Amino acid sequence: MFKPSTYVNLLSDSGFKAVYADKANKSLLVNLINQILPDTVEKVKDITEYLDRELNSDIAAGMSSRLDLICVTDNGNRVIVEVQRKNYSSFMDRCLYYMSDVYRKQLLAGDDYANLQSVYLISILDYAFPHENEKLWDSDNFISRYSFVETRTGELGSNKFFINFAETKRFTKTLEECKTEKDFLFYWFLHGWEFKKGSTPTEFSTMPRILELIKASEVAAFSP
Repeated sequence: MFKPSTYVNLLSDSGFKAVYADKANKSLLVNLINQILPDTVEKVKDITEYLDRELNSDIAAGMSSRLDLICVTDNGNRVIVEVQRKNYSSFMDRCLYYMSDVYRKQLLAGDDYANLQSVYLISILDYAFPHENEKLWDSDNFISRYSFVETRTGELGSNKFFINFAETKRFTKTLEECKTEKDFLFYWFLHGWEFKKGSTPTEFSTMPRILELIKASEVAAFSP
């Protein structure tokens, strides 16, 4: 007989949405976003709006999609947050397609382009995104970030588009090797569903945001 887990699997689409798309867990979403965005980007303090996750093409024969989560931050930026378990060969193109739709739909006819806010895409990948030099990626360097830069100098051409991949399969730290809040956060992403109630590691006891995530993961795993 199937026995449900005490804690929901955050790397499943349903588990991720149950925790992070719940407005009661807004602080958890803010923390997740800030852990993944680069330090050069202004930190998020609040989520002011949750947007419709259904993107419909304006072209009759065009593609539509339903994303896990789209929100607006306190500084007006749009953030797309999703879990991706399948390794698509054209995944980067897919990301740009979705981001472009969210970016473009900020303006109505006659609006000034200066009013456009940044769009960040955060994909938590259940695999390792391929890179030219695999030796540069490990448990301390598992978040890859892409932006619109000049190819020779690295000069940022636009601060409106940022793609961020948390490549969880590269994160192989044991609990004893975890040092930072980001370490413990992604350790829970990968292993939280394996624990039973009352058996969660004592290392989490001094981390209020991780304890909050553990509680939300338990609630999300409740039966109907």
